[in-house]
Amino acid sequence: MIIKLIYKLGVSIASKLGMYIERNINYTNTIRRELKYGVTLDAGCGTGEITKQIAKKHHGVIIALDLSFKALRTIKDDKILCICADAHAIPLRNKSINNVVSTSLIEHLRKPEEHLQEAARILKPGGKLIIQIPNLNYFIEPHTKFPLLSFLPSNVKYKVLEKLNYPYINFEITIKKIINQMIKYNLTPVKIIKYYHRIRTPPWPPSWIIIAVRK
Repeated sequence: MIIKLIYKLGVSIASKLGMYIERNINYTNTIRRELKYGVTLDAGCGTGEITKQIAKKHHGVIIALDLSFKALRTIKDDKILCICADAHAIPLRNKSINNVVSTSLIEHLRKPEEHLQEAARILKPGGKLIIQIPNLNYFIEPHTKFPLLSFLPSNVKYKVLEKLNYPYINFEITIKKIINQMIKYNLTPVKIIKYYHRIRTPPWPPSWIIIAVRK
């Protein structure tokens, strides 16, 4: 009961402050600035809130990919091609994509390295991977709103998720691990953008956006 109250309170406060809307706007603006002209894949797009915003000002081809057919059905935009598939195994040809966008996805994957490997495989040389990852060591865990959750023992962390009926979170995700895996798969990180909410709490940002280029 207490765990659910903490979650509901956190979501309520964030919603009233407009933090979710503001976050999506900031993510979208950053992504737009970084996109190369051509074919863009939004991996793990969900209901396509960011995908649809990208499509408004990006004149290339936009592909929305998600494992949930139900979520994809809500994307009613003629500019967007929808593919129901797993981000671990993307059904696109080698070196066929100019940009891969991955926001709020990788921390929910059991094998994030496979997603990065797939992104590298489908990107053309010089193509961009634009990936957003949360700081799971933030003083308030960004998904559950549970204080210092990542510092608790693994069995406790997953019990919290179970109590909330929350989807899987891979607490092993760190910015260092992601960058090392990028380099392993011929993706060169060229820019790291720290993202802060309206209430700035240095020295730790709640999330990062990493821009990497395919060799």
